Amino acid sequence: EGEGSKDYRKAYYPYYKMNRNDKYDDGERFDLDRQRIRIKQYLEELSIRQVEVDGCEADDGIAHYCMNSPGENKVIYTNDRDLLQLLDDDTKVQLTISKARVMINKDNFKSYFDYHHMNVGIIKMIAGDSSDNISGVKNIGEKKVLKYFPEIKDVPVDYNWVINRTKELLEEKPNDNGLKAILNGETKWGTYGDDYFSVMNKIINLKEPNITEELKTSIKEMVSETLSPKGRGGIKKVMEMMKEDELLSFLPKNDDNFLVFWSSFITIIKKEENAYKLDKKN
Repeated sequence: EGEGSKDYRKAYYPYYKMNRNDKYDDGERFDLDRQRIRIKQYLEELSIRQVEVDGCEADDGIAHYCMNSPGENKVIYTNDRDLLQLLDDDTKVQLTISKARVMINKDNFKSYFDYHHMNVGIIKMIAGDSSDNISGVKNIGEKKVLKYFPEIKDVPVDYNWVINRTKELLEEKPNDNGLKAILNGETKWGTYGDDYFSVMNKIINLKEPNITEELKTSIKEMVSETLSPKGRGGIKKVMEMMKEDELLSFLPKNDDNFLVFWSSFITIIKKEENAYKLDKKN
């Protein structure tokens, strides 16, 4: 996440992630910033490619990459269910569900969630998301959304469909306050009226991410350019850094598990070294 990454969405919805401002005191924020910088240093030593652009959130970069890398099998590792919006034939999401890591794809999505995988965004638009401080429509949770619109369980819909269907349902139940709240965009922050869904679409829909030209260029360069091994110390250097940070005790004690832990990093380092040699040779 670059500097000012939340500004784009806050311009449409000032409450966006506002709940995170007071979560930590100054000392804790300083420590988190220090840890973030340190993690980036670890990743550099391990030849892990990174992109960070001011004014852009990580989710937008991930979305752009996933939608513009056809033919490449991708796995998104996250605890953010927003990114389930990006499920596709070649994109999976690994989440923690009930304290277990689960690989979610298009085929098994319904085993974990009671709606179509392409409706992840529309559910959040109506029901909100407390982690991002998005209140959603007043007094409307996920269960109520599915009760009003059972079609969402099996058929992909967009917010225009929700608006039109809400109008139809109000003709049958003109005194239903929940349906009125959806149509009027009533939230705990106030009433948005006709603008509610268009605003929420800007905030939530990762199929239409906030992508700047700088981010596009940075992602393209990240993918296409080879990484020089010069100045990168690999696992040996990271182990030294972990010793400085008093983290060695968190590594597996068993030799086999220790090797498994580092195996993916070894594969990445070797792949990047070979690609660099081939590039220089050509």
